[in-house]
Amino acid sequence: MKKEIEQKGIVKEQVGDNVFVEIEAHTACDGCHAKGSCGMTACESKIIKVKSKDKTYNQGDEVFIVIDDALGVSAIFYGYVLPLIVLLVALVLGSFADISDLHAGLLAIGCLIMYYFGLNLCRRYFKEKFAFRIR
Repeated sequence: MKKEIEQKGIVKEQVGDNVFVEIEAHTACDGCHAKGSCGMTACESKIIKVKSKDKTYNQGDEVFIVIDDALGVSAIFYGYVLPLIVLLVALVLGSFADISDLHAGLLAIGCLIMYYFGLNLCRRYFKEKFAFRIR
């Protein structure tokens, strides 16, 4: 059985196949006993665009937005782990190439820029891979 991450939201509008759902983004402050006296404003609304060809929704409908749990791990890998590996490999290669620390650091930053540029070029693939569903 697949594990899923779900978030309750409210439909704001539907335009063609696209449903715009407003969700409340909460942080870990929700479970804190001091959240009433804290000055953090950790709760904010976000609008998520979800494709829905099967059903039409009305404004104000309560829905659940769902994504597979494994995709969260993939997102962490592409967003944090792989860039860290690119950075470290570039730094190590720069230090073995007998160049100054400044140039090795600039090489690592340049490699990160190229990584994120490549990630941006693949954004259509990632939009399809990390697509939300309505349940």
